[in-house]
Amino acid sequence: MEISFLNKNLYFCGYKNSKNQEKTLPSDNLLQNDDSVIYNYSKNKIKNLYYSGFTIPLNSYYDKNAPENFGVEKIYSKLSCSGTDSSNTEMILDLISNGKLSSEVLYYFDENAKISTSVNDDLDRLYDVYIKDGDIENAFVPEFQTLSEAEDIETGEVCHIKGNKNISIKTPDGKIQELFITPETYLKLFPPVERFIIRQSNVGDCYLLSTLDAVYQNENTRFKILEMFKENPDGSIDTAFGGFKRNENNEIVLKNKNNFILEDIDKYIEKFKSKGISPTAKWVMAIQLLNGAERNMAQYGDDISNIDLKKSSEGHACEILRKMGFRRPLSDFPHSNRMEEMLFDDNNSDSVFIGSTFLKADNDTKKFEPKHSYSIVPLDNEGCGKFAVRNPYNTMFEIILTYPEIIKYFEKITAASKI
Repeated sequence: MEISFLNKNLYFCGYKNSKNQEKTLPSDNLLQNDDSVIYNYSKNKIKNLYYSGFTIPLNSYYDKNAPENFGVEKIYSKLSCSGTDSSNTEMILDLISNGKLSSEVLYYFDENAKISTSVNDDLDRLYDVYIKDGDIENAFVPEFQTLSEAEDIETGEVCHIKGNKNISIKTPDGKIQELFITPETYLKLFPPVERFIIRQSNVGDCYLLSTLDAVYQNENTRFKILEMFKENPDGSIDTAFGGFKRNENNEIVLKNKNNFILEDIDKYIEKFKSKGISPTAKWVMAIQLLNGAERNMAQYGDDISNIDLKKSSEGHACEILRKMGFRRPLSDFPHSNRMEEMLFDDNNSDSVFIGSTFLKADNDTKKFEPKHSYSIVPLDNEGCGKFAVRNPYNTMFEIILTYPEIIKYFEKITAASKI
């Protein structure tokens, strides 16, 4: 999908749509820090979308009964809102229109939830590269001469050590661990911004996608996703639950020799996408295909919705976490003593949480789908007990809930820690 603007001089205005939250990125076209000016600027920009015939393709399942221009109306709502997200949305539109970001991120655009912190941070970095005509690889896979020089990167971020073929990642113990894919392959599997966006477009795999989101969004567990991928000498890519390691002979082998390997993922991804199943980031599609193959489903993902309905979503989530190497995943009521202890444990930085909603949605809210899985992330807000909740329909967005709200909306929580 292409996005075109009649006014080619429209750029991100440089400020959030709030006087108290400024955007510090440089810009070609800064406007005054005035809410009404910024509102009119945004309104004019969305009009250009209409005039250029822009439409957002509707998700074939979730938006099938939506009115015409349903997606554009959602973007207009986000552009004209107060708070921090209107300029983030402008940045997204500019990046898409200039080929720096996939238009697929606009599916299931949620005007009622805030853009997540991780997506916001990647947007800032990517937009800065874009307006300065910089190098994306240097920005997202910085190169260092030695391991000691790389020690200051953040946990869960990747880098490239000069002389090595593959990228490395900083693990929770502070080590710089070499992985099994090159910088080029990493950016194809985990592109900026899109790496944090999962979009469920098939019925029945919310348990898998919310689990993947919970693991990847946590900087202390992210390495467990990245070590699932191995690049071969011919450039093909394999993936396996539990990941890979180097043995005593420096050979790349499975961490668990009994695990299944899905070889050459590119052979299946195009077929996967042709069926309208496209969760944006390539790494997500690869793991969906792997999960489908392990369950002996037809032709590696032809029918990934054909899951074992006798098993609960909590049971499926526990199974995925075990295969990824988490110890003793469990499911319990959010108000149970042990789950409350895990949610509020000061040492839960390596824990992941997946919530399952009740069979019937609460009548006083449109926030949550019934019998659906969401990733849940405890926020460190000086003991105030708040949680970021993301829907796998589109994990670009998150809703902030208190603990009583978690109890109200979620029937069960699946948790795992001690990686």
